[in-house]
Formats: sequence, structure tokens, C-alpha cells
Amino acid sequence: MLLIYTGSYPDDKCGVGDYVYNLNQEIKKNYTVNVVKLSLFELIYKIVSNRKIIKLINIQYPSIGFSTNKIAAFKPHVAFILAKLVGLKTSITLHEFSSLSKRAQYFLKIFKLADYIIFTTQYEKNIGEKTLFNSAKTRLIPIASNI
Repeated sequence: MLLIYTGSYPDDKCGVGDYVYNLNQEIKKNYTVNVVKLSLFELIYKIVSNRKIIKLINIQYPSIGFSTNKIAAFKPHVAFILAKLVGLKTSITLHEFSSLSKRAQYFLKIFKLADYIIFTTQYEKNIGEKTLFNSAKTRLIPIASNI
């Protein structure tokens, strides 16, 4: 099972939600996928009840849903720490990395511990590898509209 944690999902007006929707549609052709939007409680429940069958947790960051307040902004970080504590493989999909402020990029450092860092464009991947992330961990999964 793949577990995706996101702050946005259709009908939200956010490109991250559209990206997750398209990713989910493609992956679920071959795998079981669960998408959790915003709720840390739901995420914790799914992790605890499905820990033995979860192959990977993917966290989408940032998104409109995670920007409602400062507490919401750290939900992806809490989700990541929880996943690591229970021994799950993790991937982080970073959206528009190059447009994040230096302060925002500082708070991404914990994600260096992820098994995979996913970017949505080659441009963003190149910048991520030059500034913060080990290229051995980075991957590219393009936005459907960019293919």
C-alpha cells in the first residue's frame, strides 16, 4: 500500500491537489493507494492500523491546505517524523522548491532523511540537488500537464 499525505486534493483550487489526483489515478492501476488530506489523526490511524502493509508514505509539500496557519505548516514534518519512528519508507514530493524562501528551505532540512525526494520538473530537481538534497535520493515525477 502507498499512503499519500497532502494538504490539497480536488475540489481544492491548488495545483498540488491536481498533481496528487493524477498520481493517484495512475498508481492505483497497480497498487493500493490511500490519500489522506490534512488530518493528522486520520494519518496516524492509517499508519497504526496498516503499518505492516504500507510500503511507502509520500508527503506532498507545500500546498494550500498546509498554509492555513503555522501549526498546519508543520503537519507534513510531524507526519514525516511519525513515519520514520515506525520504520516506514518515506518520500517527499517538493512543489515549486525554487520559489520557497530561505526560511522555508531551512525547515526542509529534516526531509534530507527521506528515502526519496521527488521533484515535479527537471529545473526544480537541478536546484534541489545544487542547494540541499543528495542527487542519489532525488527523482522526477512530472506534473501531468508538463508531459
